[in-house]
Amino acid sequence: MQFRFAEIVRHMFGLERIDVINGDTPIPRRQEIVNRFQKHLKSDAGFDMLILGPKAAGTGLTLTAATHVIHLPRW
Repeated sequence: MQFRFAEIVRHMFGLERIDVINGDTPIPRRQEIVNRFQKHLKSDAGFDMLILGPKAAGTGLTLTAATHVIHLPRW
C-alpha cells in the first residue's frame, strides 16, 4: 500500500520520486533517504514527500525538515 500511495501522490504533485522507509529498508539506505529529504533545510528545493512505515520510523529517525506529518497506520 505504501508504494501504491507513493505512486499516486507522485503523479498528482508531479514529483520526481517519493522514497519509502519501511521494515524492508536496510539501515544504511534509510540514512541515505533521510539525508536526501533533509537537504531542504539547507536549500529550499520545493515540495517533497517521504513515506515512513510506523514501525520503521520509530527507530531513531529525526526529520527536522518535515513541516507536515500525516499518520496513516494500517492497524
